[in-house]
Amino acid sequence: MRIRLPPGFKAFIETQASRNGSSQNSEIVRCIRERMDCLESGAMVARPPGENILFRDTPPTRTT
Repeated sequence: MRIRLPPGFKAFIETQASRNGSSQNSEIVRCIRERMDCLESGAMVARPPGENILFRDTPPTRTT
């Protein structure tokens, strides 16, 4: 499987793999697994496509 990553993601994955003594593939699987666990536990709410907080053009609004 080939995936395209935004700039900086490959470097992040390489750094994490090096720090954890694992492969880049293992780091990608770990990230996906953590996301799945959060969604299943209710600790995170799934966002519709286009509303990914990592790529949002404007900062999220805070409500008090």
